[in-house]
Amino acid sequence: MKIKNFEWLSLGAMSLILLLSFVRTLLSGTIEKDAFHLIQLGAGVLIIVILIHFSDLLVGKLGTTTTFLIHIFIVLSIGGGNGFSLYSRFIYFDSVLHLFSGYVIADIGYKLTDKTWPVLSRVAFAVCFATTLGVFWEIYEFTGDHLFDLNMQRYQGLVGQAALFDTMKDFICNLAGAGIAAVVLFVTQSNHVKHLNPQHHQPVPAKIEKKGKAQDR
Repeated sequence: MKIKNFEWLSLGAMSLILLLSFVRTLLSGTIEKDAFHLIQLGAGVLIIVILIHFSDLLVGKLGTTTTFLIHIFIVLSIGGGNGFSLYSRFIYFDSVLHLFSGYVIADIGYKLTDKTWPVLSRVAFAVCFATTLGVFWEIYEFTGDHLFDLNMQRYQGLVGQAALFDTMKDFICNLAGAGIAAVVLFVTQSNHVKHLNPQHHQPVPAKIEKKGKAQDR
């Protein structure tokens, strides 16, 4: 198995971010406070390693571009978001990631479907697949907030609908990303199917006159 350049880069980036975060935590003496962030970063490195191990399978099923996008998302969301605190430093970082993830996961969902399905059915599954995983992600954030007081859902200090804003925004962005992917997939794949199975409209032959006209008796 030959490791691709972008796989080396993603593994190197995640490993470096984990190392720097660990050293920073040791120097600042905040091991207990930052323990969950370190666990997330460690999980990110593990995920990259697993993706590399199954690289041939992923590329064969999803394609190189989609596999590359998965690596980008992991480095940005786990490495950038947790390692460099980009979620709190850039107000739209989280929204962009949810939009991006919705698109990528919908693309994955489409490619996991049976190719014999109609394009519309495959696209519908892709959207459902992306939105469902978006729900599980919010459950993950809720669990992290509840157990480690991380405020990933940006609810602390807020009450009422304001406390729900971040979660609902994430749902909307995820659905929007999946919707964009649905439009792109439907248009491109419908045209692709038409290209592979052109419908040749043959001219309808004129009715053949009945043979054996009435003979003279």
